[in-house]
Amino acid sequence: MKLTKALKEKNKLVREINGLFGKMQAHNSKPLSDVNKSEYNTAEIYIKLLVKKGKLINLKTKINKANLNIAPLIYELSEAKDTISKLQSISTFEGINHERFSVETSGVEYCATISEKEMDEKIEFFNGVIEKLQEDIDTYNATTEIDFE
Repeated sequence: MKLTKALKEKNKLVREINGLFGKMQAHNSKPLSDVNKSEYNTAEIYIKLLVKKGKLINLKTKINKANLNIAPLIYELSEAKDTISKLQSISTFEGINHERFSVETSGVEYCATISEKEMDEKIEFFNGVIEKLQEDIDTYNATTEIDFE
């Protein structure tokens, strides 16, 4: 199985596990008069959930082993995304700000060390890094085989 397909299978297993858990939450406790009316046996659902969790653990382990070869790319991708998120949170406001709750009527003048244009350029740089890394990771995932049925 290609790593790309394994990642999709992992996400499918996670959705199925969440669905089974949701059924357990919804159908485990009910009025005594409805005990025999339920379509769901939460004890049986629990067994199915554990079986799927076992498959998920096995699959995640194999995916993780396969990803060891590209771990630096994955970490760099994560850090580039984090850098963009943090850069986007930095104010580049310049000018006079009349604070709503300030007693000072003239306002406060602000200047930014890094201008909005410079910040946009930094963010654009990291978007390019992310694009390249994602292409490399996608290629690796599409060509790497793992043993999973």
